Amino acid sequence: MIDTLFSGDKKAALDQLLQLYKQKRFAIVSFLYFANAMKRQLFEDPGGDENYLKKRQKYLSALQDSDFLLADGIALQVFSKFATSMQVENLNGTDFIPYFLQEISKDYSVSVYLYQCYDPTKGKKSDSLQAWVDALKEQFWVSIPWSDQCLYQERGQNFSFDVLQQASDDDKSEVKVFLNCTWTPFQEVRTNEHRLFFEKHEMIVFNAGGLIDFISWFETRAPDRVVKARVLETFRRIATKPKKNLHKFLAMFGIVRFLRKPLKNTASSWKSL
Repeated sequence: MIDTLFSGDKKAALDQLLQLYKQKRFAIVSFLYFANAMKRQLFEDPGGDENYLKKRQKYLSALQDSDFLLADGIALQVFSKFATSMQVENLNGTDFIPYFLQEISKDYSVSVYLYQCYDPTKGKKSDSLQAWVDALKEQFWVSIPWSDQCLYQERGQNFSFDVLQQASDDDKSEVKVFLNCTWTPFQEVRTNEHRLFFEKHEMIVFNAGGLIDFISWFETRAPDRVVKARVLETFRRIATKPKKNLHKFLAMFGIVRFLRKPLKNTASSWKSL
């Protein structure tokens, strides 16, 4: 899997993604985050019961089948350098997807299809969808032909493929972007299961995680000077939302246990995934 990580910068990713879309009229873009990889034992021989292993394999397959797999975060940059001596850029979705939308809307008519989940226990209620749509329209020169949401605990149920299909059929935009904001690993697996649908309707699909939370200001980024100092931004997130972010920070220290393994074995295990 390490071999499929995109190693260029955001401009190169933008250019190659547009080139692929012109050729295939379809693409799936996923982001690999180190904490998620550690949680699901993507870099090592896994333990666990049969049900866990099946879920892990579905997630792995979805990542491998993505047309673009982008490195999300500093920890993955460090691990990639250690494991294979390959330098990758930090192209996290919170930064790259807005950049992508801003750039392509300069030259093409763009429509965005939004699917997000809400969880009242975390302050996201069912009336949040319109705020999310309004934020997209305000920040980007795009149309929103279709948007929908589901309760976090009911993801995968009652998805309106028929309504989405009709909206897509009526859409005359030059570029169609589908934002799947239903969180890892559900969003990657679900997208991969329905890739033929998205291909038929000529969409660029981003497995976008929490992107919409930042676009709509439900979550806020740190000041620019703090964002540039990535470690400071990490500490800020831990301080403001420790329950959500502390475990992600602690997962970064998982790199240490790979130091006990020969480098070639670590790289080999990556390539065999």
